[in-house]
Order: sequence, then structure tokens, then C-alpha cells
Amino acid sequence: MMKKLCSIITIVLVFAVAFLAVGVYAQDDHSVTLSEITANDKIGTANIGNNGSNYWLSMGDGAQTSAISLGSMDLSKYSQVQITYGTDVSKEFGEAGEHFLALTTDGAPSAENVLAKSTDKLLPSTGGSWTDVQVNIDLTGVNNNSTVWIAYNVGEGGNAGSISITKIVFIADTSKPPVLIGDGNDYNVVLSELDTGNIIGFPNVGNNGTNYYLSMGNNGVSASIKLGAFDLSKFSSLEIIYGTDGGALFADGSDTYIALTKDGATNTTISRTSQLAASQGGSWTDVNTTIDLTNVDYQGDVWITYNIENISGRLDSISVTGIKFVAATEPITMPVTNPNTADNATYFLAIAVVLCIGATIIHSKKLEEKV
Repeated sequence: MMKKLCSIITIVLVFAVAFLAVGVYAQDDHSVTLSEITANDKIGTANIGNNGSNYWLSMGDGAQTSAISLGSMDLSKYSQVQITYGTDVSKEFGEAGEHFLALTTDGAPSAENVLAKSTDKLLPSTGGSWTDVQVNIDLTGVNNNSTVWIAYNVGEGGNAGSISITKIVFIADTSKPPVLIGDGNDYNVVLSELDTGNIIGFPNVGNNGTNYYLSMGNNGVSASIKLGAFDLSKFSSLEIIYGTDGGALFADGSDTYIALTKDGATNTTISRTSQLAASQGGSWTDVNTTIDLTNVDYQGDVWITYNIENISGRLDSISVTGIKFVAATEPITMPVTNPNTADNATYFLAIAVVLCIGATIIHSKKLEEKV
């Protein structure tokens, strides 16, 4: 009986250690929103087109090498990028070294600026013109954290012509736990750098010159956007500045609030504000609110979520202009500082060994008593 108990304890703790090794973090894939790519930063014939809500990135028209900026990205977070494209069925590519897709630092591919590129020969659509073909670019060892361009190199071989890219997905490297934000200092969220690939609802980062804002509640639905991976035990509160339409009826409601959540859903709320107030003295004037983080020990992905409420037929949005995590004045020491460390895994395995030894000793003593 004791042997069975010891085995059960060991199995349970091994699973616990395995869970901790994976961690509570959800390293997210990043899908590029083609409709948000600016055509201002491009080379050659790169162009964003659409048929209603379906967008594509056309590259290589006129047999010209083309490139377009995807914006600033930290490629060290990803293991590969998957690119889905289509071609005319009559097209034929040259060898991999002639026609290829690449990520570069500043436009058309060259010996100096290529970060990574496709190594397999590109293939044309086969089930009809413009049907999907997928190519992967390996990002192992690529640590660039600046502007990234996607480029299509048109070589001399074949008659490839243009391609139409319909999807670009950066696949998260789940072997690397994210670096947690929380070093004992205040942390101001840079709104212009929020990842609009990780959203729920219709939040939008806009700007009026150099002043950026996060619009939430557009189209009358609750909205969330990921802020990053945080160690919330290092902060005492979250200060938020927002504005509303002057006619918002928040004072008549009871369920209009901003929350920090684990995955964007309000049922994973970590902490939240009280009922929000509407702007006074004119539409979109500043309103200050706070989320208390005292004794919150959560470590992992954090989303900011706006819960919208129907008040007398109104579904009002908010415009957030400031998000500041305020550092705790006294360091809070948590018993387990990071669930992804090997030290904690060793700790739990040690518990398993001690429990099994204890169980064995108890069992031996009972046998001696019987004898």
C-alpha cells in the first residue's frame, strides 16, 4: 500500500514539475495584419490590395524584386515565420537561390541585410491560380529587435512573375520563457508599440501627431489588448488616464470598468477598477482611475480589458492615453519567484523524495510492530 502511495505521490509531483517547466506563460504567435501595413515604406512593386475584407500583399509585378516594411519586431521571440502565398498556375520558379522570400533589415535582400530566407525552392499554385502555397523561414538564432522587411527576390530563372501573399504568421518560440516586466521601477506602457496582433474585440491604436491613444469599445463591444508578460508582485497599482464622449452615462451604470486579465476575458480578471466615470468639462477630457495591485502575485501574460455596458441604449467607447504600472515601495518576496526555473523543479522533486522516504520508514515500522 505504501509503495503504491509513494508511486502516486511521485507521479503527481512529476506532473507538477512538468507543468512548472512549461510555465504559466502563453508565448503567442503573431499574425501580421496585412490591412495595417503602410505602403509608404516599400521597394519595387510591393502593394497591399483587397477584395472587401480579404487583404493580400502583391510582390514581384513586372519581375521586380520587391520589399515592404512590417514594422519593428523582436525576432528572438519566434522560431519561424510561415508565409502563405499564391501564384498564377502557369508560373515557374527558378532554383531556391534565385527566387526566395526573405526577412531583411532595410528593404531588398543583399549580402549585408538578410536576417533569414527561404531555403526550399518556391512552388507555384497547383490547384488553380492563386490557391495557397506555404513556405517557412527558420528564425533559429535570429535576434534582431528593430525594423523588419519582408522581401521577394526575383531571380533570372523560370518565369515566376508576381506572388500574392495572404498570410504571414510568426510562430512563437515556446522554449524561451518571456522576460518578465518588473524590475522595481515604474513602467509606462508605450501605446505606439502595443502589439495589435494580440487583440480581442476592436481595440485600435491611433495617433494625433505624436500623441497616441488606445481606443476601446469600438462597434459597441468589449475589447482587450495584450500588454506583455509581467511580474505583478513588483507593482502596487496601475494608473490609467482615459477620456469619453461627454454624453456617456457611466454614472447611471454599475458594470463599466477596466481590468487586467490573464487572456483578455473578464472571467480571468486579476484586478479591476471601480465603475468608470465619464469625462467632465467636454468630450475626451482626462479621467484618472486606478487598479489596485497590492498583494497581487501573478506572473505571466497581462491584457488590459475594457468591459462595456449598455446604459439606456448607449454603448460608449473610451480612449486611453496613459497606462502606468507603479512600482511597489517595498520589495515583495514571493516563495516561488519564477515557475520556469530549474531550481523550483528540483525543489518539488526533493519533496517527492522526502515523502517517499517518510512513507517507507512508516511502512517499515508497522511491519516491525506486527513481527
